[in-house]
Amino acid sequence: LFRRKQRTNCMDTFGEENVITIKPYAPHQNLSPVNYTETKTMSEFKRSFARQVKYFLDNTSPDEYNPTFADSLIVKVKEQAVAELEVQRAEHIRCIERSICSLWKGDAVFYERLLEQYNTEFEKRNAELKKLKAVFQKNTALEENVERSSY
Repeated sequence: LFRRKQRTNCMDTFGEENVITIKPYAPHQNLSPVNYTETKTMSEFKRSFARQVKYFLDNTSPDEYNPTFADSLIVKVKEQAVAELEVQRAEHIRCIERSICSLWKGDAVFYERLLEQYNTEFEKRNAELKKLKAVFQKNTALEENVERSSY
């Protein structure tokens, strides 16, 4: 009496050959951000930090009053890495601007060519219209370039 309706998969109903793929409609859709890479300063710091700390501890005798002996080095390397990331950011922005400008130039060339085609088509149609107008107005009062006698 109270049966639930059987559900079917829509792919089974339509089949693989009837699947519609929607192509991207935006010309800038294929642009994607570039990942930042680890800066040279930071990678060298990571690689050599343990050695630097071991060298410092072996050659000095730190006591309980020196818990932050590496903080100044870490802050200095961090500031330098941030400055290098700013350089990367500027390069990424320049790359994006270059890509968008090349897309705009390509669009401009395409539409200029299309405009030229439309202009030539317009000139053809305009000449044809003038011919038809001349035929239609032949031997009428609307005919142009007719010498009119003075009254």
